[in-house]
Amino acid sequence: DAEKTSSTTAEEPSIPVLSDVSITDLKVPTSVFDGAFSKVSVTVANDKLAAEPASGSVLLSGSDGSEFTADFTNLKVNGKLRLSFDWTAKLSDPAVSEIVEWVASVTVNDQLVDGAEAVTLVDVKPGKNANPDKPNKPDTPPK
Repeated sequence: DAEKTSSTTAEEPSIPVLSDVSITDLKVPTSVFDGAFSKVSVTVANDKLAAEPASGSVLLSGSDGSEFTADFTNLKVNGKLRLSFDWTAKLSDPAVSEIVEWVASVTVNDQLVDGAEAVTLVDVKPGKNANPDKPNKPDTPPK
């Protein structure tokens, strides 16, 4: 069981990226309630002046620990692809609103070619104890 070692110290040349992929849209909800189910999506495009179709991957991660990945193959020149993911908002403390920071990145030939950022406000779910100044519908109508 001999390990293969490289006899050169020079770095391997990176594979040229002949496609021109970018993130054209990152869609996340502006604000949601804790426990809400939402779609988040990343749209990637291969520029119309690109030399060849593109294959790579998209990573979308949220500061709440969410992580979504998807691969794409042969995204044609001047082609677009929307990748959608299902996300459920989950507050670490159900009584405290928080902001989820999203970072999307697209990689082609193991090289990062573009990125985008967005934020979602996750609000405390309305309920009996959410905000005493603004009660939800009272159990009995006012007299």
